[in-house]
Amino acid sequence: MAQVTKTVNQLIINSLYLLGELGVGETPDAFMLSSGVELLNELLTKFAADSIYIPYLTELSFTMVANQPTYSISDMVPADVVANRIVDLSYANYTVPSAGQGIIYPLQIINKAQYYGVTRLLPLNTRPGFIFLDKQATESLITLYPAPDQPYPCLLGVKSMIDSLAANQTLTELPPFYYGLPGTKILILLSIR
Repeated sequence: MAQVTKTVNQLIINSLYLLGELGVGETPDAFMLSSGVELLNELLTKFAADSIYIPYLTELSFTMVANQPTYSISDMVPADVVANRIVDLSYANYTVPSAGQGIIYPLQIINKAQYYGVTRLLPLNTRPGFIFLDKQATESLITLYPAPDQPYPCLLGVKSMIDSLAANQTLTELPPFYYGLPGTKILILLSIR
């Protein structure tokens, strides 16, 4: 049976074992591991071109900028927040400091049609109440309405996409037993955890 995988290298070793390229207890050489990392990243790039992404759940923290309603999020192009692109928002809130404590306010997640389909006053700068996600090819854009009137710490629960992997990178943030890579032999990406 395949071993439980927690790092990219373990994933490559497990895949080579499942393919019959490695025997039980056999150690891969550096070329096998580096080729495996290159192949994984090539595979992720090809999948991204077809809008197939490997998602993982995480939290994203950043501080809002006063009077700025839209924030770009990317690790591929210059962005306001450097992080993997976002596939989906699970929750969003921000904190307003008050007498040594913080009051946490939720943001209502809306879609683009709800945002553009209502009458809005621009520019309106106060405490935000709504947030929507606009997914682009190289970045994700989140827009707050109204725009924040001061810098508030913000916390987003997001489903992000993996853009690339590195040797020995941990894979613990991925869902267990993620089988979302169709049609590949080398990466039966799968007994992660």
